[in-house]
Amino acid sequence: NPVRTTLAFPLQEFTVIPGTDEILAASTDASTLNVVNLDVRRPIARWQFSDAVDLGRGHSWIQQNATILATASKNENCLHFIGLGTGKSFARLQYPGRIQFLLGHDEGDHLWLVCASPGMDTSTVSIVEKTSLNTVNSFSPIPGKRLNHLTTSRHGDYFVASVEGRDGLVIAYDTHSLQEIKRLRVYKPKEIFNVPNSIGSRQGMASVD
Repeated sequence: NPVRTTLAFPLQEFTVIPGTDEILAASTDASTLNVVNLDVRRPIARWQFSDAVDLGRGHSWIQQNATILATASKNENCLHFIGLGTGKSFARLQYPGRIQFLLGHDEGDHLWLVCASPGMDTSTVSIVEKTSLNTVNSFSPIPGKRLNHLTTSRHGDYFVASVEGRDGLVIAYDTHSLQEIKRLRVYKPKEIFNVPNSIGSRQGMASVD
C-alpha cells in the first residue's frame, strides 16, 4: 500500500538518488536541496547551492564508484555537475541559451541537451561526454526552427527529436556515431515519449519543457 510522508517544506520537484532509498527534493527555494530517506521518512541532509537547480532537467549516472547528477540551472544558462555522495557542485558548463531539455541513458556515454539560441527562434543541440564532462558537439538541426521534444530509444541506441510546425520533422540520431540517420516529415508533431523508459526505473530519463 502507498505510504504518505509529511515533509516540513513544500515539495516542488524531486529525483531519485540511484542505488539508494533516498530522493533529492527541492522546495520553492531551488538552491536548497533536501536528501529524504524513504525508510525513516524524513530529511537526513540539506545541501545549499549558490544557484537554483532544476531537478526536472537532470540525469544521474555512476562513474568510478561515484554518483553524478547533471542538472540545469534555473537562473543561468549553464549545466551543473553535483556529486551525490558529497552534495557539492564540482563542475559546470556554460551555454549561450537556456537549457530546455536534458536527456541521458544508463547505457549511453553522452548527455544530450537542447538550448534556445538567444535572439533567434532556433534550438541548438549540444552533446556532453559523461567521462570528461566536455561538450563534444553542438549543432542546430533546423536553423529558424525550435525542437518540441527529445527522447531516447529503449536501449539508448537512438535519440529522437521533433521539430514544430506544419512542415514539422521527426529526426533520429545514432548515439554511437553522434550522427543524424533519418528525417521523417510529420504534420505538427508535439511530444515523443518512450513509454518503457518513462515508467520504468531508468536513471534520469525525465525531461520537461
